[in-house]
Amino acid sequence: MGSLYRNGKSYVFSYYKNGKQIYKYLDITNTISDRRKKEIKRTLENRYEKQNLSSKYSPKLESVRDDYIELKTKEVDRKQRSINTLIGDKQHLRCFCKYVRDNFGNLNIIDVNRKVIENFMNYRFDVDNCNQTTVGNNLRGLQGFFKYCIEQSHIDSSPLVQVKIPQPLKRTSDKI
Repeated sequence: MGSLYRNGKSYVFSYYKNGKQIYKYLDITNTISDRRKKEIKRTLENRYEKQNLSSKYSPKLESVRDDYIELKTKEVDRKQRSINTLIGDKQHLRCFCKYVRDNFGNLNIIDVNRKVIENFMNYRFDVDNCNQTTVGNNLRGLQGFFKYCIEQSHIDSSPLVQVKIPQPLKRTSDKI
């Protein structure tokens, strides 16, 4: 739902797109009736917000992450999961969510796609200087999270399905 209001002599329509407020300044300077305002607002909402309808009701990535971690913590409490697995999942998700927030803003879960995952993978290789074992572990840590998202009906399919996960490096006896 956008807002139509008067700002000085002209009207402004504001709405949210990907969590950011967008302003559209209109060339209407005359006083308009309430009925006409509603018509203009409805037209502008259809024009600017229609493409955001599916993502409008999708939860934010970090909110889903918190729910997932809470569920996995309960599994640790019931001794259904190792504490080390939980710590690893938290680290992988924290790293991924920080990357997404810093580079894409506060995304909805349905906006996380193959391109975001590939950019994250390249970031870990190039900027963080991680080897293929670490990057592979990061992506494998995200697989359970996206499986949870599918089970909760937040997304239809995992964005990791189309991504080739790097294989771990073979360890030799002198590197152990």
